[in-house]
Amino acid sequence: VRSTRVELFSEDVFVIFVLDITARKKAENEILDINRHISELYRLAPYALGVVKNARLTEANERFFEMTGYQPSELLGKTLENVHANRAEYLKLSETRQQLFTEGNISEIESRYKKKDGSIIDVIIRRTAAPSLGDDAIIFCVIDITGIKETERQLLKTNSLIRDLYRLSPIGLGVMNKGILVEGNDSLYELTEYPPEELLGKSFRDIHLSENDFNDFRDKIHSQISSSGFIEDETRYITKNGSIKDVMVRLLNTPSLGKDMTIFSVIDITRIRNAERELLSLYEDAPVAMILLDNDFNVRRANRAAIDFSPSKSNSKLNVHVGNFLKCSSTSQNHCKNDCSECELLSILQEIKNTGKAILDTDINVVQSEGNFKTTKTLSVSLSKIKVLGEQLILFCFNDVSGKRMFEKRFNQIQKLELTGLIASG
Repeated sequence: VRSTRVELFSEDVFVIFVLDITARKKAENEILDINRHISELYRLAPYALGVVKNARLTEANERFFEMTGYQPSELLGKTLENVHANRAEYLKLSETRQQLFTEGNISEIESRYKKKDGSIIDVIIRRTAAPSLGDDAIIFCVIDITGIKETERQLLKTNSLIRDLYRLSPIGLGVMNKGILVEGNDSLYELTEYPPEELLGKSFRDIHLSENDFNDFRDKIHSQISSSGFIEDETRYITKNGSIKDVMVRLLNTPSLGKDMTIFSVIDITRIRNAERELLSLYEDAPVAMILLDNDFNVRRANRAAIDFSPSKSNSKLNVHVGNFLKCSSTSQNHCKNDCSECELLSILQEIKNTGKAILDTDINVVQSEGNFKTTKTLSVSLSKIKVLGEQLILFCFNDVSGKRMFEKRFNQIQKLELTGLIASG
């Protein structure tokens, strides 16, 4: 409302002007509210914010002073050269000042700040010209990325370490895409005796011992790796020079590298398998009866001493339950039923299966039946779990000590009689 005093027709009167300024006042209030919000955001922002005029700090929020460790009185009105880690980094920012004024874009640069206590932090500085605040005014935002940069440095060290381990690993390592080799380390090429250029971009068909071995191994991989994402299995490779190697292959599906990407390792176990084969040949001629059983107690292999002990005296009795192999009357018909728990043979086999602990030099009685005749045999047995040619088996060793135990029993009886006579004569 505006009013003025005027003379009208020789009379003093007041002229009043009324202007509707509702819209203007609403706009002013909205601007004040926005300014208040901006001021609060500026004050509470997690990033350091400030204004530089003529290369001197004129304003900054609390976060900037917390980040640098300085008090406002120590920085306001001064350049930020002391805040930078060195003069070169400060000059790098100064060189781009004129470009900001000319182009008016946003500049982002990584730098380092030196805090008041001397510690160094990594920062990202974003700047833009602010002509509304002055011809030479620049608004800036500083983000502390020390944690991120340290993580990056650690990742680089880790990646470098992984690359060195990959390169120097004594185990063959590689990457496949849809069954085609795309990368391999030196140990893989040494194991196969092929140079990289003869394997890269190809499948492993040529280095498998036969096409059947390759097809069986490939089918097994496809069936298992699709369900569990991991497979471990044995196969045989034929090297470029014609030598045959037993290998343990482990494959892991890695979708993070790509949909059909698989990483694998190859371990040469030829010496182990050759040693096991030599052991099996010695096992055949051992004077102690030895039987290799699977987890269902079926006979996988028996040496000559075990076959000679068996009433059947025949290799045709392999792959049958050990009770049937030994003609044990308690188990020959009922070894799969629950009513054979009293059989000492099954009891001790069940114990080694459940506990895995070796059982050494234990006597058990086995009743053997041959037609209508039954014979009780005392066996000194030892059992242990072993892995043979990649398969977990039970090694069952035994000696027939029936005669020995009979003589021991008679000797004990004689000693008792002598003792009784000695007491009676006394």
